[in-house]
Amino acid sequence: MLFLSKISFKVISVCFLLVFSLSVGHQFWFSYKMSRLEGVVLEQMGGKLSETARLISRMDERLKTAESRMVSPREMEVLSEEVLRSLNEETLKEINRLRDETGAQITSISQRFSRIQAEMNKGFSKFGVVASPPPEKWGGVRAEEVGWCISSPSSCEVTPFSWVTEYEVGGFPVAQFKSENIWGQEFSLKLNLAFRVLTIGLSERDEDGAVQNQGVHIQAGYFSEGGSFVVLAEDKLMKGDPSLDPKFFYVPKVSPSALQRNKIGLFTPSFLAGVGYALSRGDVGSRGDVGLLVGGSVLNLLDAQIRIGADVFLNTSYLAGGVMISYHPLLGGKYLNIAPMMGALLGTDREWTMQAGLLFQVW
Repeated sequence: MLFLSKISFKVISVCFLLVFSLSVGHQFWFSYKMSRLEGVVLEQMGGKLSETARLISRMDERLKTAESRMVSPREMEVLSEEVLRSLNEETLKEINRLRDETGAQITSISQRFSRIQAEMNKGFSKFGVVASPPPEKWGGVRAEEVGWCISSPSSCEVTPFSWVTEYEVGGFPVAQFKSENIWGQEFSLKLNLAFRVLTIGLSERDEDGAVQNQGVHIQAGYFSEGGSFVVLAEDKLMKGDPSLDPKFFYVPKVSPSALQRNKIGLFTPSFLAGVGYALSRGDVGSRGDVGLLVGGSVLNLLDAQIRIGADVFLNTSYLAGGVMISYHPLLGGKYLNIAPMMGALLGTDREWTMQAGLLFQVW
C-alpha cells in the first residue's frame, strides 16, 4: 500500500488507457487483415475468384494443372469416401488403417485422366517350334513346319498379321500388334492407354500440427461402353535407391477453420485486468475514486460477448470484491481486447457500492 500511495492512480489510469489504445489499434489492424483474408477464402469457397485466383486454379495443358475447386471440410468427407471406393481393396484398407491410427484427415484430392500413345517397331518374333532346314520342295505349311518359314521366309508366302484389343481409348484400340510378314523379324506394337492419376493429400488434424503427406495412385486402363474407367494395371512404387525414393515437399498451410476466431465455450474462463471506478455510499470508502481491477469471467453468453464473473477492486484506501459483467464486442470477427464492465462491490467495511470500468483480457 505504501508503494501504491506514492503513485497517482490517475497516472496509472492514463498508462492503462494508453496501453489499451495501442492494443486496440494493433488488434484492429490485425483483425482487419485476418477478416479480409477470411472473407476472401469464404468467397472463394463459394466460387467467386479474382483474376489471379482464376489463373492459378484453371486447367492448363502446358503446365498440366487441373481445374481446382475449394470445398468445405464436409464436402471433402463426401468426396473422399466416393474416391476411396474406387481404389483396390488392399490400398483402401491401408488408407483406412492409417486414418484410424493417426486421426489423419484428407485435405486434398486430385484426379485426372490422360492418354499415352506409343509405338514400338523394333523387336523379334519367336515361335514355340524347333527350327530345322526346310526341304527343297515344300508342299505347304503345317503346324510343325512353322519354324521352317522363320528360318527361310522367302520360301513362304508373305503373311501379314495384326491383332487389336476390343478395348478402346478415344476410338482407338488399347493395344495393336502388327507385322507385315508373320515370318519376318519385325513387328510393331502400338499402345494407346488411358491413365487415371489419383493424388490424395493427408495431414494431421488442425489442432495437432501441420505435418502432411501425399499418396499418388496411377492406374492404366480403358473406358467401357458405359463410360466408366476399367483398370488393367496399377503402378508399383519404386524405392530402395535414394535417387528413386519418393519425395514430397510442402509449405505448412492454414486451413479455413483455423482462420475463424477461436470459439469460447459457455464456461470457458477468462482472466481480466484493468481500471475501475468505484462509487461509495456515505462516508465509507473512497468516493468516486479510481483503482485497479483484477478478476475473471466464468460464464459466457451470446457467443462470449457477454461475460459474467468476479473481480477485486484495489487502491490506496479501498479494497473490495464483487461480481461484474463485461461486454466484449466483436470487431472484424475478433473479440476486442478492451471491454467495458459494470458490477457491484462489497468492501472490507461490509458496504455495497457500484463499479464501472474497462477491462483487458489477459488470458
